[in-house]
Amino acid sequence: MTTTSKTKAPHLKTVDPEAIESVMKAGQEAASKQFEGAMKATSEQLEQVSKRLMQSAEQMTSANRETMEACVSAATICAKGCEEISRSLMNWSQASLEQAMATSKQALTVKTLREYVDLQTEFVKTCLDSTLAETSRCSELATRTVNQAIEPVTEKVNAAMERFNQQSKEAAKDAA
Repeated sequence: MTTTSKTKAPHLKTVDPEAIESVMKAGQEAASKQFEGAMKATSEQLEQVSKRLMQSAEQMTSANRETMEACVSAATICAKGCEEISRSLMNWSQASLEQAMATSKQALTVKTLREYVDLQTEFVKTCLDSTLAETSRCSELATRTVNQAIEPVTEKVNAAMERFNQQSKEAAKDAA
């Protein structure tokens, strides 16, 4: 015959429901604070990243605008240089044509073959000298134009490289 006893086991204690509720509430509050802290830190990081991205975009836009301005300036210098070279060639061509016309008129007045050969020899020598002089002048104009045209672009490239080096140094400091 067995008897069942309705006695409680001595090792089990009764837990106060208010204590459980208090522990649960404290756990929820701690978890909530941690979550809020994590959200705040994430929000701050996102804000910093957004600011950096906007600054980078603004810098790129500025650099692109400056580069376009430098290219337009270089193109304008090239156009003016080409105009100057064209004007010089036109003047030289006109002078050469006038020289040829004058020589042709003189050729009609020569009396001997020797006079004609001397006249032609002098004409060829003058044409060759003026051609060499004009070629040299055009070469100097072209060199000067190229040097002037490349100057604004070179300035922008140097400025961009300087900015890049500065940003690299700042990034290295931030990383360290």
